[in-house]
Amino acid sequence: MKRVIHYGIVFCIFAMMAPDLAAQTNSLEPFFKYFFNNQYDSARAEIKRQIAADSSAASLYFYQGKTCLAMHDYDAALHAFRQAVRKGYPAAKAFRYIGQIFEEQGRLADAIDAYRAAQNLSPKLPSLSLKMASLYFKRKNYRATIALGRQILKQDTTQMQAFYLIGRSHLQRAENDSALAIAIRAVSLDSNSVPNLLNLGVALFRKEKFDSSTTVLQRILEISPRSDEAKFYLAKNLAEQDDLVAAVRHLEDCVRLGGVYRLKAMKLLAQYFYEMKQLDESMKWARKYLGEKPEEGVIHYYLARALSDRGESDEAEKEFDKARRFAGEDFVKMIYFYRGLNFYQNGSDGKAIPWYKKAIAIDPKFSYAYYNLALVYDRYYEDKNPAIRYYEKFIELAKKDETVPPMIIAAAKERVGQLREKRFFRK
Repeated sequence: MKRVIHYGIVFCIFAMMAPDLAAQTNSLEPFFKYFFNNQYDSARAEIKRQIAADSSAASLYFYQGKTCLAMHDYDAALHAFRQAVRKGYPAAKAFRYIGQIFEEQGRLADAIDAYRAAQNLSPKLPSLSLKMASLYFKRKNYRATIALGRQILKQDTTQMQAFYLIGRSHLQRAENDSALAIAIRAVSLDSNSVPNLLNLGVALFRKEKFDSSTTVLQRILEISPRSDEAKFYLAKNLAEQDDLVAAVRHLEDCVRLGGVYRLKAMKLLAQYFYEMKQLDESMKWARKYLGEKPEEGVIHYYLARALSDRGESDEAEKEFDKARRFAGEDFVKMIYFYRGLNFYQNGSDGKAIPWYKKAIAIDPKFSYAYYNLALVYDRYYEDKNPAIRYYEKFIELAKKDETVPPMIIAAAKERVGQLREKRFFRK
């Protein structure tokens, strides 16, 4: 009895979708049974038989298209839907499925065009606006996503997915104030909307409101404990608040979840463990990451620094070389600086000098490079003139550099005085 009721409902649905087919319900009963039991080969054979018997029935081509689509035979499905339109089937419905085909094929621009055509023919299909907005987002056309999302909200002020797409697009464009405003508005309507809470948490993090961001992200994990994005950004918040121990715990959880943020979490684990001076853990995560993404200069850099700190100078040099090869230009200065430090720490003072000078060539105001260069000349050469010159340049620049501790500046001044005194007594 239940099966009879089920098919009766199915027939009614198809009859409403295609009134001209109502009279053919009995003849299509085998097709419906096959189709709704996922027996697509049999359904396809049956609909072909029906078309052979009546090639003028537009709805038959439409059902053929749906069957081919279910079988992922996209070329056959496209041909069938286009035939349905030529035979007089409502084009809006056909274009909707054509859009789905293009979307599944990854032809996102074509999918948007098909969905737009369907909506133009039948404006009472609001879900298509969301589909188009989602595809604009996937294509990284964030401006179009925001514009269409706002149109959707004018029609439905409670559409949470539109809020999410607008907010996330603002985040991608680094428009953090706008992202924060739209996220607050969305969460005020639905305080349990995890996607919009995520936008809120990330926007607050970008605005450096770390306590508020932490509160939001913890709320997300109460609702959705397996949110890898929430764990990832919670870890970043905790790191900003100098709680690296808690941060790495959340990052390890994030890796175990195996989601989109897994690799990003591994990258931060290599960095945070290095900052905690847990060199073995830092090296472990760096190597795990590089096993999957070997062309990441920053991770080669942290691996090199960990190896250098362990006194493994030769291995560190190999990793510094890879870091230079894969890193962006804005990061090269630090690679050169720590490459010099690697030689200095491991007793090869003379080899450190050219790397410090390369760092200075990129950034002539890089105070720490002058200081380290002064240290090398101070220890390596009998003639102290270069050491004095580089110490003095460091002192000049360090006065304007808030990152340099006053005690280092004081030590440099004291050392300059000592070297000048030694130079005087040699005369």
